[in-house]
Amino acid sequence: MRKKIFELLILLEEDLSKVYNELNVQNRDVHLIEVFDYMHTHCQEHAEQISALMEEQEKFEVNEESIILFHKNIKNALREKISPLTRPTEVLDLLKSTEVSMGKLYQSIAGHFWKLAQYYDRIGNDLERLAGEELEHGDIVEQGKLKPVI
Repeated sequence: MRKKIFELLILLEEDLSKVYNELNVQNRDVHLIEVFDYMHTHCQEHAEQISALMEEQEKFEVNEESIILFHKNIKNALREKISPLTRPTEVLDLLKSTEVSMGKLYQSIAGHFWKLAQYYDRIGNDLERLAGEELEHGDIVEQGKLKPVI
């Protein structure tokens, strides 16, 4: 997988973190300050965790444009829907919905990883089979079961 997908996910988390921070500044309810702070921190922590995953990269193809569009829609919906809300419970419901949407995005990407893991598992099995054959060939040669052609 290319580092690019991880870099994209880090940018998405950092971007959403900024949105939560902006919304906290615009927040009209003192009871929500802690929630927005938590969400801001939560996104930053996810970005750090994803950054650590970049160490374990392999080939990974994904439609990045659709992920960016999905993320943009999440942000726009959050910004548009939060303005008219007056009750903290409404804001919390909207934040929950945003997080659920991000969770579904990660589930979708995880599905790609699981398929990729199966693919590499098959490759690993094939290579292991070939390795076994090569080791068997080495044993045959060592035991003199193969005679050189003169």
